Amino acid sequence: MGQFLEAGKIVGVHGLKGELKVYPHCDSVKAFISLPKLFYDREGKKEVAVERKRDTGKLALLKINGLDTVEEARKLIDKLLFFDRSDMKLLEGAHFIIDLLGSAIIDADSERVYGELVDVTSNGAHDVYHVEMAAGGRRFIPAAGDFIAGIDVDAGTIKVRPIPGMLED
Repeated sequence: MGQFLEAGKIVGVHGLKGELKVYPHCDSVKAFISLPKLFYDREGKKEVAVERKRDTGKLALLKINGLDTVEEARKLIDKLLFFDRSDMKLLEGAHFIIDLLGSAIIDADSERVYGELVDVTSNGAHDVYHVEMAAGGRRFIPAAGDFIAGIDVDAGTIKVRPIPGMLED
């Protein structure tokens, strides 16, 4: 588990003064703009000199100190930004997706191992776990309600209670 995680990706410029459009890789734009520090690198050695951050709904606008022209800003398009995981306070029971990937998906009652978590997407209402089945193929399980019985990041396991047919061949 790395200390520095992806915060977002610079996807464009805004205005004429070098402001950047950032697509956040956090749960929300609000979570992104609440981060006290951003970095250009995964090691946290190159801190971004942030002048200001703004929420536009789906994107964040980021003004970097000393970056004052559209031409300079365009050079940063497609660049990833990172944050220190200790700067993000997670709610009780919340986890970073990166820490869940690769977890074994196990039936909470029978201990049957269904497969491995390979991706997480959101459908707007909740996250959806993509399970690469041990027997082959991919199945999906909502990361909501009674479907998830427990998560143990240290053990690399997610216990589930699927409805009949959800994770069966």
